[in-house]
Amino acid sequence: MGMTTLGPWALMIEPNGWHGVNENKALPTSAGTRWISHYDNANANDDGSLLWAEDTELQLHFELRHADYRSGTRAGDLLAVIRRLGFTFPDEPTEVEDELAVPAAFAFALAEHLTGIPVTPVLLQDTTFICGTADFR
Repeated sequence: MGMTTLGPWALMIEPNGWHGVNENKALPTSAGTRWISHYDNANANDDGSLLWAEDTELQLHFELRHADYRSGTRAGDLLAVIRRLGFTFPDEPTEVEDELAVPAAFAFALAEHLTGIPVTPVLLQDTTFICGTADFR
């Protein structure tokens, strides 16, 4: 994994991992801070989610391709934003093509909405990351 700071935020990239969206791991780690993470597996149609926690309390969690099933204390607060960003709802018509990479792009946009930090290709390419490995239990 790689980690860097972006202003008051820490950005962690975890290739091939889902620990950041695992409630059992993310909620305790969010103690005293705001934790926003998302995971997407472009090789699996229904494998991806977004998690937002603050001080160990789940604010929002949902599967990227099933935005209609949200949980958390603020699950309804961002519904207009979620729709505006392009997440689809099975019972509603949409003009967005449901390609595998699209939900991940929407998740980056929602994370940017919550943090104010746009994660762009230039940012990822030009930023120095501290890299290492971690054991997760």
